[in-house]
Amino acid sequence: MRIFLFVSILILNFVHFSSAEIKVTIREKIIKGVSATEVMLDDKVVIRLRKEFGGYSPYERAKIVSQHLAKLIKEGITFEDFKIEKVNGSTVITAKGEEVVATDLEAPLNNTTPQELARLWLMNIKIALENVSVVKSIEQENNLGEVKHYLDLAKEYLKKGEDTYVISTYRRVIKDYPRAVIVYQELGLFFRSKNLPGFAVDVYLACLENNSNASNIRRELALTYEIMDSVTTTFGKYKGKALNEWVKLLGTQYDTEAKRHIELLTK
Repeated sequence: MRIFLFVSILILNFVHFSSAEIKVTIREKIIKGVSATEVMLDDKVVIRLRKEFGGYSPYERAKIVSQHLAKLIKEGITFEDFKIEKVNGSTVITAKGEEVVATDLEAPLNNTTPQELARLWLMNIKIALENVSVVKSIEQENNLGEVKHYLDLAKEYLKKGEDTYVISTYRRVIKDYPRAVIVYQELGLFFRSKNLPGFAVDVYLACLENNSNASNIRRELALTYEIMDSVTTTFGKYKGKALNEWVKLLGTQYDTEAKRHIELLTK
């Protein structure tokens, strides 16, 4: 069940706070006749506030949270700096020892517990920061346009069935831009579509050497190991490798999926 269900939405206002690496935005809406304010990182909703607290309206609370997040991001905060803690009996998301937002008042409106809502908001933040990190790593090398050009070129070769050119195009981009995670992902999926999971594994491992926090690639690696385990005659060799990767994905945006695979692999 989706935690947030929109029936009628009216956009009322936008406020932007710039930071060095990501745009932090708040957006006020009317949802089911109730005023709510969303906090967004790079246009992705990460927190939604609907309750007054301490004399502050949801809009005012969101503005404070947004300014705080913008400050932290400018200082170079990473997802690992965020924590869920109990502060004066309330469940609070903190970062570097500072309080960011409490979840107790909002949890009942979302049919969940304060702890689970905090986990959801943290997962939203992680996904937003990961996406920005990937794009930023490309933009820092001034190659966003060129990477897109080669991705489009590889797709054209793929349509024509020119597999050799597909591979050489992806490898050329990887050589020049080793932090362009999306290129590794596309090449790995290409090899898997050709029933060459071993080559896909090599691509994913090379990506993780340069981008150790690319959880989407680690997920693809785990899935590929499972594919290899299902077709190999070496019993358990790749099952263990898959299990190891899923364990590393616990606490990431793939936490639920990882737990499910771990359970299946350890039966």
